[in-house]
Amino acid sequence: MRGQSALETLVTVSALLVFSVPVVLLVLSASALRLEDLSVFQGQTSVQQLSDSINEVYLQGNGSSRSILVQLPSNTRNLTVSGNSLTLYLSTQNGVYALSHPLLANASEYIISRSGLVNMEISMEGNTVVIR
Repeated sequence: MRGQSALETLVTVSALLVFSVPVVLLVLSASALRLEDLSVFQGQTSVQQLSDSINEVYLQGNGSSRSILVQLPSNTRNLTVSGNSLTLYLSTQNGVYALSHPLLANASEYIISRSGLVNMEISMEGNTVVIR
């Protein structure tokens, strides 16, 4: 009797595992896709915020400056400001995703390769916007 009871318990537990493991893996992969969508949305917001700040400093003229704190997504490869464009590169499951935004100003070259909160000093020097 004990052998039959142990075998039935083993079959029941293995059947539960066979059906629950694929469901758990499916839920995890779906949540990873949603997380990636959230990071793209956060990247778009960060690019817009930085672009607006650069354009604001440019329109205020020579000698103007501004300090901003930008939150870059955790999957950020780098943020590049060069000439009249601003591009944020994100690592995704499908490769590199680029978020670009045009600038009114001619900006000096600035590249940062980290994620998280980044403090940036933006100033207008001559005809160029400088980011530090």
